[in-house]
Amino acid sequence: MDFSRRKLPKEAAETLRLCPISTVKAFTPMLAPAYVFMPRNEKFVSVKSPLDFFTPEELERLKSFESFYFPEFLNAVMPFRSAARGVLTLLTWRPDESDPAVLPPASYELADAALRLIGPLWGKDTQIEPFFLAVFVNELCELLPSELLSEVREQSVEGYENALLLSSWTVFLALHLGYCDLAFLNALRLRVFRSSASGEDEPGAFAPLDEVIGLARATFSLENRLSPFRADVFVGRRDRASLKMVSRLRRVIGSLLRPDAPVATIFGPGGFVDA
Repeated sequence: MDFSRRKLPKEAAETLRLCPISTVKAFTPMLAPAYVFMPRNEKFVSVKSPLDFFTPEELERLKSFESFYFPEFLNAVMPFRSAARGVLTLLTWRPDESDPAVLPPASYELADAALRLIGPLWGKDTQIEPFFLAVFVNELCELLPSELLSEVREQSVEGYENALLLSSWTVFLALHLGYCDLAFLNALRLRVFRSSASGEDEPGAFAPLDEVIGLARATFSLENRLSPFRADVFVGRRDRASLKMVSRLRRVIGSLLRPDAPVATIFGPGGFVDA
C-alpha cells in the first residue's frame, strides 16, 4: 500500500516504536510502514509498506539491522487488534467438559456478543476505512497460505492488496450477519482472497454464503478502495443481506457507538498518507 514518508530524519526516533526483527513473522501483513535506521546517512529508511509482508529471505537479509521501527500510527490500529482478539476469544471458548451444567453459548448469543465487540469500530461517524478491516481480520483469522500470498503479490501488488481488502470486508460483514464460526470465517476469507486475485469464483453450495460475498463485492469499490465504508451504503438495497445489515447497524448507531471516540484514518498527520 502506498504511503507518503519514505525516509524519516533521525530526530523521529523519539516517536518511533522499536520492534526486534527476530520477533517479526514472515508472511504477516504489516500494520504500518516499516523502517530501518541507516547510521551512515543518519536517516530511517522504509523497507516495507503497510499490508505488505516480509519473506523469510528478506528477514534474513535485514537481520543485521536488529530492529524495525514503526510510526506512532500503530496506536490507531490497536482498537481493531483488541476487538479481533476479543472476537477470537469468544469464538474459540469452549465450556469445561467436566461440568455438564455449563453449556456452550447459543448462536444468537454469540452473534450478539460479537456485534458488541465490533460495533464500536465503526466510529462516531459510522464509517470505517478498509485498511483497518484488514488489520482486524488479520488478527482474527489464520494466516493465508504463504505460497498463495507470494504468488498473488508477484503477479500484482495492487491485486494482492485488493484481494486482502475485499476478503477482509467480507469477513467483517459476515460477523455482522451472525456467522460466528471461526472455521467458516477462515474458509470464507480464503475463498474471497483467491477469487479476487484470480478473477474466477468458486461455485457456491451455500446460498447465504454467496449472498454475503455478493454484498461485499457490490459495496467494495476498486476505483476508491481506500475510501471508507459508510453505514448508509446498505440503505435502499432490497437484498436480504443488506436489510439485515441495516437492522444491525441501527443497533450499532443506537447503543454501541461512543460519541467521543476518535475516527481512525490512514490520512493526515496521524496516518501514513499525507492528506
